[in-house]
Amino acid sequence: MKKMNSILALLIAAPLLCSATVWAKDKNEVKLPTLVNETYEEVLVSVPQLKQYKLTSVEQEDDRFELILQGKEKGEYRSATIKIDEKSGDLVLFTHISSVEQSQKQPSDEIAKERATKFLKEIWDEEFHRYQFTAVEPANIDFYYEDEKAKEINVIKEIDVHRSGKRVVFTSQNDGESILSVRVEAGGEIYSVEEEIFNVSKLDEKVKQTAQRLLEAVPEMKEETYHISRDDNRNGKWFKGPLMSLERDVIRYVSESSNKVKLIFINNRTGELTHFSLLKEREKSNNPITKEVAKEKAAHFIQQVLKDSDKYKFVGSGERVLGDGYVEIVVGFTTPLPEHINFIKHLEISVDQDGKITGATTGVEEANSDFQEYYEEGSPR
Repeated sequence: MKKMNSILALLIAAPLLCSATVWAKDKNEVKLPTLVNETYEEVLVSVPQLKQYKLTSVEQEDDRFELILQGKEKGEYRSATIKIDEKSGDLVLFTHISSVEQSQKQPSDEIAKERATKFLKEIWDEEFHRYQFTAVEPANIDFYYEDEKAKEINVIKEIDVHRSGKRVVFTSQNDGESILSVRVEAGGEIYSVEEEIFNVSKLDEKVKQTAQRLLEAVPEMKEETYHISRDDNRNGKWFKGPLMSLERDVIRYVSESSNKVKLIFINNRTGELTHFSLLKEREKSNNPITKEVAKEKAAHFIQQVLKDSDKYKFVGSGERVLGDGYVEIVVGFTTPLPEHINFIKHLEISVDQDGKITGATTGVEEANSDFQEYYEEGSPR
């Protein structure tokens, strides 16, 4: 009986932060929950090569299990990552590196479509009928691995791999447009499955709640329909360290009109707001607000939108001159970054001359950063 009812997949090759390792050496040392084990066995049947690999790690983060498989021989870089929801048994991630050789070869459109369709039918069973084939197009398959021989002499050597393939697109109109793409390599191997546009019903509740609080706090953000997508960078080497930790997996809301651009970015794991902006034409005020008033407006915004608002500490404010000469006030706050004690989250809130909140951006800085000097220079980013 198949238990995989949905795939919410984007490439994730590295373990998540704040996950707990529940297994280390032998699959038999831990008993996977029934639905997780059934889904895992289904994937092994769908991709027989995985039976030749060794299960090297099982980690649990919240209600999801992440299983990593690797080639059995030393220096064999074949690997796969499978992530499964414990409660539903849904497969939420699949990516498979079957070769690290550089290659420009591509499968034919017919083979790519055939292999992608076969894979999804085996995984989704009766659920697959909701999707219709849309297109086949060229696709890049890019990743990197660490050279094992270099590790033996305590040297980290990352080797970038570029392979060509085909992207097979399936579309569902149920509950709004949803695009499912499968990247297929030259030999017909499935490299990844990605759901590129999300239905609101599929978003994590934490993400939806944050978006709703923001829309209530900034009414102008309510006016248009948003295109919702996911930007997953957890397989990118530039996103490994703490400085880019907030950007690894982001849900993006984007709406554009003739005179306004509205953006909302929310961390998909934590549900925290990482960025929003309301770009529009602005008129200079005859009675612009003071920095003290801007600070009060920004603090109120934090209380309205962010959880743990009491943990945010004011660190400074300064003026930012925009391209058209308009001057806004940027107010800064910091809060601890639990995963990395030597770093903190730095939140900058933009307030226009009439006291309206027009943007917010969260970044990661070293804990000993001099924010007073940063804001006194009068040029916040």
